[in-house]
Amino acid sequence: MGTINMSGLVARLNDSSLLYDTKNISYGLVKSGYLTYVENWRQLMLRGINVNPDLGSSWIDRGWPGIDQYGFTLESPRSPIVFLVGKGIVTGVKKTGNSTQYLFASSSENTKYYCFDLMGDDEVSGPVLKTRDPSGGVTFNSRQAPLNVVTAIVAPLPGAPDITSGGRPATAYVGGYNQRISYEDQNGAANIHSVVDVSLDNGFEYAAFLPWSRSCGCVDTTYSGYNSSNIYGVVEGAYGRAGGISFYFGAVGRTTQDQWYGREVGVNYYLLPVDPRPTALVVKTSGLPFPFN
Repeated sequence: MGTINMSGLVARLNDSSLLYDTKNISYGLVKSGYLTYVENWRQLMLRGINVNPDLGSSWIDRGWPGIDQYGFTLESPRSPIVFLVGKGIVTGVKKTGNSTQYLFASSSENTKYYCFDLMGDDEVSGPVLKTRDPSGGVTFNSRQAPLNVVTAIVAPLPGAPDITSGGRPATAYVGGYNQRISYEDQNGAANIHSVVDVSLDNGFEYAAFLPWSRSCGCVDTTYSGYNSSNIYGVVEGAYGRAGGISFYFGAVGRTTQDQWYGREVGVNYYLLPVDPRPTALVVKTSGLPFPFN
């Protein structure tokens, strides 16, 4: 086993591209696998017509299932970041002792995750290269697959305005499309995914991480057989796939859902922030162990 204490060690690939530089923060893969079902979060509705919607106490759970939450658990995380192959919108974490569960909505058990964290010591025996900073902390550990971001992509602008809705965009992204996931009825909450696909090299599968996201209202006036017009909160996510990545907005649970009294028909997006827009970081999954713990 080798350990190097020095001001900096730089490693490059055969094409001279940077693999790692110990003067920078080094992340390594700590866990990968498929998301699993955790629980269901209800949407929120006003408890009366004469209450103040600005007060949290004015909102109560809707009376039927909301949005399913999927996730995975990590032991003793330091500063993890999660790349996804397949849909998933970050909704929060649940902590129990040293365990942290990471939750994602508008997802499924087909979504793969690759979780990277700051590199650290391990108890595995055998050959290894470790580098340390002057205080003794590990800056690189060759036993961990290093995080190698291959590109960064800014979320596209909102789609074209819908003239019947006063100019609100009909899709969340220019060049995007809307997918009906569920209606508001006795079997679940309304949910439309507004998606845009960004093509990369078709020869690879990609995973994406969105450092921060936006939220807005989805005005959903498509007749459902129960309520012909409503608005509900949606949040942004990004995910990788074969040949590219996608951005999308979807319902996440614990957001508001209420009646909409406009006269437009179809779908549009209310108070969608335009600037700034988040940037998705992208990795190739080839060469990364899966599943891995």
